[in-house]
Amino acid sequence: MSVSVQLSGLPATRAFHTLIPILLFCAQNEPSTSLNKRNQRKLLLIAMSALTSISQGGNSVLLNQTLVTEFLLLGVTDIQELNPVLFAIFLTMYFVNVAGNGAILMIVILDSRLHSPMYFFLGNLACLDICYSTVTVPKMLVNFLSTSKAISFLGCITQLHFFHFLGSTEALLLTVMAFDRFMAICKPLHYSVIMNRQVCIQMAVTIWAIPFLHALLHSIMTSHLSFCGSNHIHHFFCDVKPLLELACGNTELNRWLLNTLTGTIAIGLFFLTFLSYFYIITYLFLKTRSCSMLHKALSTCASHFMVVIIFYAPVLFIYISPASGSSLEEDRIIAVMYTVVTPALNPLIYTLRNKEVLINLLFRHRTISFLGCITQLHFFHFLGSTEAILLAVMAFDRFVAICNPLRYTAIMNPQLCLLLAAMAWTTSFFYALMHSVMTAQLNFCHSHKLSHFFCDVKPLLEVACDNQWLLSVVTGSISMGAFLLTLLSYFYIIAFLLFKNLSFRMLRRALSTCTSHFMVVCLFYGPVGFTYIRPTAASASSMSEDRMVAIIYSAVTPVLNPLIYTLRNKEVMLALKKLFGKLFKDHQLHGGDQCA
Repeated sequence: MSVSVQLSGLPATRAFHTLIPILLFCAQNEPSTSLNKRNQRKLLLIAMSALTSISQGGNSVLLNQTLVTEFLLLGVTDIQELNPVLFAIFLTMYFVNVAGNGAILMIVILDSRLHSPMYFFLGNLACLDICYSTVTVPKMLVNFLSTSKAISFLGCITQLHFFHFLGSTEALLLTVMAFDRFMAICKPLHYSVIMNRQVCIQMAVTIWAIPFLHALLHSIMTSHLSFCGSNHIHHFFCDVKPLLELACGNTELNRWLLNTLTGTIAIGLFFLTFLSYFYIITYLFLKTRSCSMLHKALSTCASHFMVVIIFYAPVLFIYISPASGSSLEEDRIIAVMYTVVTPALNPLIYTLRNKEVLINLLFRHRTISFLGCITQLHFFHFLGSTEAILLAVMAFDRFVAICNPLRYTAIMNPQLCLLLAAMAWTTSFFYALMHSVMTAQLNFCHSHKLSHFFCDVKPLLEVACDNQWLLSVVTGSISMGAFLLTLLSYFYIIAFLLFKNLSFRMLRRALSTCTSHFMVVCLFYGPVGFTYIRPTAASASSMSEDRMVAIIYSAVTPVLNPLIYTLRNKEVMLALKKLFGKLFKDHQLHGGDQCA
């Protein structure tokens, strides 16, 4: 015998009087009566849920479906005063994404020289990145400036569907692009036969069709959940994980689909992508003895490999990491990376790596005087080295705060802080001055064309006719020393916490104070170490890689640093909230005086 109750469309008073006898019936009758025990419990649960919804003056109720008709997106941050600043930042990134990917797509279509499998899939990726950001960013930008952050239930499920559809499509597309590079390098004579036009079109159709069905499964399963509690989504778009936090029914199947099925697909595609690169590297090492030929062959994969890393790092962290109390807060921060930052970086990476695409079409006059070049070099190394030393000092500050909390204020007194700051700026200035003087003494008897977008030591050494091995050794030495001191501080912090035998919760709480700084350290030293510490290869491809990586530490990292610190640091968020609140209040008072 099945039990079903339909109260949709009933007034609240009538529904209340209808449900009271049901509750009394369930409470007074034994399971041996007309209802068995299972159905009696089910009827009681339905009645209690309905009474709760009625007492809260909830939305239109259909008890065998969802109990809410709309959700409220709480956004990237809870501090409303930050919304205008974040609006400007994300609008700029969205514009870069649409303009950059749109230019790539247009050039791939119009230039007949780019009608090859590699650029065919690159055009698909450009179109995909525009659509992927458009699913979430416009709604997020509207919510930054709007008091109403509501999204309808149908709109939420639609956004969820297209987010997973396009995200899964990108993962599958990156795998196919890795396979394309494998065929081009390992099977060059058969490449045009295997990767013919028909095969590429069939692959593209498959790439877009399979993820659509996968996303449709998530959408249908999520739409059948019951949401009888809060309708506040702790995110800036509708995703499965935050919606499961609001569901009041059985979500085990949904969580299995998300963690097991989606996680397995993501890991599987990630594994297939790296399997392609493993075969490429193995093939090249067995077939190619020349280091220059090996470097030239691998350089064709550099752009794609960087995009794979940038895409999979945050995705795997969110959908494979176990859930915890602060996981939703972390998810919001990391989701910004793969929904806003990554699609904006992809066109920059590909255009700087492919001369055929864009770089020679954008710039005409690119001259700089010798004095201007040396001045630019000086301030670049001066400020870059200052940041490296400051990151080491900040790591030392975290070490003292965690390992010597009782003596923290005595050790890190204002005098020592001023001394450390002055040391960071002064040491870096003289270090950069040494670079400038040594570079200015070089003789440039070759080409005066620098394979870079600013003056740096490495591209200048490429066009110099002197053998300045000392300058090559000195370059990057201060960054390496500061990096080792930073790692040493974190090593002592982790060793101290593990030695104290703290609980996992206490350990995580202590380490959370270092999270923002550690993320900034990784973002800064990753590209810097790649450029200045790796062995120098005197080739056009190595200089092209340096240009690509320089974009990260000279343009992207400085933009991400304030986002990381404001979203991860409660003290900074509260201070900004207080500041913007005061400015907003003063503006209102000033406007009131003008009206009077």
